[in-house]
Formats: sequence, structure tokens, C-alpha cells
Amino acid sequence: MAANAVRSSPYWHWQPQRDTTESSPRRLTKDKPRMQHRKLTPALTRFVTSPARRIVMRQVAELRRRIARQPHAIHYFHRVDDPYCQLMLQALPELQHRFDVTLIPHVIEQLQPQMYPAPDLLSAYSAIDAKRLARLYRLPFPQIVPGATSGEREKASRALVARTRSPRFFAEALDIGTAFWSGASVADGAHPAGDAAALRTGEALLEKLGHYASATVFYGGEWYWGLDRLDHLERRLLGLGLGKNPNESVHYDRTWRGLFEPVGEPIARQTPLEYFFSARSPYSYLGFFQAQKFAAAHGLDLELKPVLPMVMRGMAVPQAKRIYILTDSKREAEKFGLEFGRIVDPLGPGIERAYAVAHWAHAAGQSEAFFASLLPAIAAEAIDVASDSGLRKVVARAGLDWRSATQALAGKRWRDWVTGHRSEMTDLGLWGVPCLKYGDTVAWGQDRFWVIREALTDGPAPS
Repeated sequence: MAANAVRSSPYWHWQPQRDTTESSPRRLTKDKPRMQHRKLTPALTRFVTSPARRIVMRQVAELRRRIARQPHAIHYFHRVDDPYCQLMLQALPELQHRFDVTLIPHVIEQLQPQMYPAPDLLSAYSAIDAKRLARLYRLPFPQIVPGATSGEREKASRALVARTRSPRFFAEALDIGTAFWSGASVADGAHPAGDAAALRTGEALLEKLGHYASATVFYGGEWYWGLDRLDHLERRLLGLGLGKNPNESVHYDRTWRGLFEPVGEPIARQTPLEYFFSARSPYSYLGFFQAQKFAAAHGLDLELKPVLPMVMRGMAVPQAKRIYILTDSKREAEKFGLEFGRIVDPLGPGIERAYAVAHWAHAAGQSEAFFASLLPAIAAEAIDVASDSGLRKVVARAGLDWRSATQALAGKRWRDWVTGHRSEMTDLGLWGVPCLKYGDTVAWGQDRFWVIREALTDGPAPS
């Protein structure tokens, strides 16, 4: 049903409208040019994010497992050159020690390139972020020696794929990963090297099950990425009564637990919290209200820096990625008590109109009020900001004057405003949203406020 709903949604193409003026507006066309993008529809997003659908899917998965008399199997997808995997190799055996589950590893080597618009930037940032997570959870992490060759990666991957059926896979994979990241030669050990076909099998299974990333686990029809989403899996396993200890609890919640508790004496800090975001991004919506609360809790000024959505910056967001983002955002929204899922996609004119008004509101010192009204309108209330009626609701709720806002719609300066924010992000080595910056500390993701909190306590987060 989900796939059919996606297939039936209209195709739209984002392209510049040729014009003799220097800052001509862009438009959406329904022709079939060389690059196309589907707009999200309210019916589709309500269906994909429905809690009732999730409950039914979980019940069906559990029923099928019982009928087949299968164990509670957690499928884990491992890639040797993904630093987050080095952490998962340590976290998953610990999870198995606490819950009555079976771990089934799969080794992959190649990623789907269309899913990663900035692979080099992602690789560089992931190494920094994984080390931060390792410190947060007190997990060993090797000193990374840059410049591992493709030959070493292939050698390590084949050594790992030959060990997937070994009961010591996680320990052996951890040793191989440590050698790989440290720049040491990967020892073949007692196992013969696996072949490329076995790696392709793992990659095909990952795609068939509906994901695109390594360091992910698949359990009962649902995906969980990295240490950051193990708390959702833990709660699900607890709900099924799979904890080996009757007092078992969630362990992997350090990225959000205690975020808003005071850091020392309340003071007014001179350095602002900068928040880079897109009005179309579900994660930006979630992060915005976290940013507001975090800034207020820690005496920070909040500087909002909107950028164009990735699609309007020429970056593709394929279907499987969008579906995962929607379902994951819904889980995260529920965790923080936010509504999410009734979406009217603002792609194109909706974004342009909203950002034109936002620039005017920014000049009046009211951008925070405007975005506090705009973001839930898009992500949770099915308000079409491409229409006058929809945008007027947003403006009125922010306490702003609609007549003045309509005059702002004709302005073009907002383009330089958001382009400047994008340039700042690029200079920081970042490409996606949301991003956080506090002084010299930079982090990517709505779930990285803990990095900023550490910077408030200890100074700039080490890289």
C-alpha cells in the first residue's frame, strides 16, 4: 500500500524559470524534463507515519515469527569503513546480553551512491562524530589513521564476510576494524577470505528490506540506525517482555537525557547558538523546538539560519531515504511530545514565499516567532504555505501583520540571505540540515545538542 501510494503521487520537477531579470523566481512545472522529484502528499505522509500502522506492522511481524517458530532475530548490516559500525560491534553484544534476541550480521562494502550527495564530507564528519559518541558511551575507539586504501578495505570486507556465521563474529570484526582504522594490515586469520558475491548478497538484502545505510539494524519490519536509535529498539524489546532482568531499562539514551538540566550557575552567555535548518526538513522541525528549549535552558541567544531544501540545492533524496526519514521522525517526535506527519510539501513556491516573509520577519526581529508558527504548519498541520490562505494563517499566528507580509513576498533579498547561510555551512564542512554551531563546536543533526552541552561544560568538543 505504501509503495502504491508513492507511485500514484504526482511528479514534479524543480527547475529555474528563464528570465531576463537577474533574480527571476523559480517555478514548478509538470513537464517531464531530465530530473524529477515527487512531492510529498498529506495522504501519503499520514499513512507512512501513522502510529496505528506501526502497531499493526509490529503485531504482524510478531505473529509471523511465532508461526514460523523463529527467534527474535536482529539483522545487523556492517561496513568496515563506517566508523559508526565500530561502535555497533560493541553495543549489540551488550544488547544481546540484556535481551533474549539473536544477532544476525551481514557485511556490505558498497553503498548506493544516489543516497549520499556529499560522500567525502559525510566520511570526514562521521569519523569525528563517531569518536564523540564513543566518548559519550565510554566505548573504545581506535586512533584513526587517514588514507586506508581500497585494497585494505576490500581485504577487510572479505575477511569479515567469511566470518558472518562465526559465533565470535562481533569480537573478530572489532579486531579487524581496529586494525583497519589504525592503518595496520588486516590479518586473514584462520578463516578463508569470502568472495565478492557474498558482499553483494548483503547489499541486495539491505536494499530489499528498504534501507541504504550501514550501522543499521532491522527487527520485525522496522529499522534502527546506529547507537542513536537503539533506545527505540530497547523500548520495543521491553514491551515484548524480552528483558532478561525484570528491572531492565533503556541504556542508549545519553544523547537526549538531561539536555535541559542546568550547567553550573545560570548565566547569560555571549556566544550564540546558531541553528542551520530547512523549513522542509522533518529533522529541522524537530530540532527547532529543541533548539528553542535548549537555548532558553542555558542562557543562549538563538540565531536562526535557514537554507534551501536539499532538492532545491540540486541534491537528490530518493524514495527509500524519504520513507525512512518520515518514519524515524515520527518516532523521534513522539519521544519529545511533538505532533508530526500531516504534511503539505512546501517544495518550490511554498519555500520561496515562506523564506521571503521570514527574511522580512528577521529584519523586524521576529524570525523566531515566524518559524515557530511555520514549521509545525508544514510538518504537522497540513497547512499549504504556497497558498495565501495557508501563509496568512502562519503569519497571523506569529503575531505579524499580513499586509506587510504580502509586500515582503515581492522581495528578492531573501535569496542572498539563505545563500549566505549555505556558504557558512559549506565552510564548516557540512551539507545537510539541521546543523548546530556554538563557538568552535559544530555538530550535525537534531540529536546532537548533547555535543553543544558538553561544549558549555568543557569547552569546544574535540574532533
